[in-house]
Amino acid sequence: MLKFHEALAARRSAILNGEKDDKGFTLIELLIVVLIIGVLAAIAIPVYLSTVENTKKTAGQQTVSQLVTSITAWSSENGGASPTADNFDPTATTTTTGDADLQKSLPTDGKVIVAYKEGANSGEYCVAAGYDGVTGGIWTSENGEAPVQDTDTVANATNVVAACPGSSQIAPAAAAG
Repeated sequence: MLKFHEALAARRSAILNGEKDDKGFTLIELLIVVLIIGVLAAIAIPVYLSTVENTKKTAGQQTVSQLVTSITAWSSENGGASPTADNFDPTATTTTTGDADLQKSLPTDGKVIVAYKEGANSGEYCVAAGYDGVTGGIWTSENGEAPVQDTDTVANATNVVAACPGSSQIAPAAAAG
């Protein structure tokens, strides 16, 4: 207890004599630092969330573009025919040249939904893809044309399949999604 009183007396004497012994930060300094961090977070978080949303929207476009390339290669290896949905299925009992490449072009994360429909004529098809739950994330391509974005619809299994009428969902596998 004696040391405490001595320390207290020394501190009182230093204050009365005008000696400064400041160690640490004042409350105002700490509040300013917290305010600056808050302002930076208020700017950075919306930018980050917007970037994530845009990435999800373009996932469908990238998937459709990759599938169009794989379908075009498959078609050239198989006399100009269009693949069927079975050609994308790794568990199918019969395989055709290029099936493995088609299967590799499907997304594996389980979040990108893909629908495919073989056309009535050789070389005709429709492919659609979208990141599950994202508005404006459904992309479609018919017969290898550039992907077109549906900017108003929420991507889910029903809407992605509806983007290519008569199509069936090929990814994620129907059992999984």
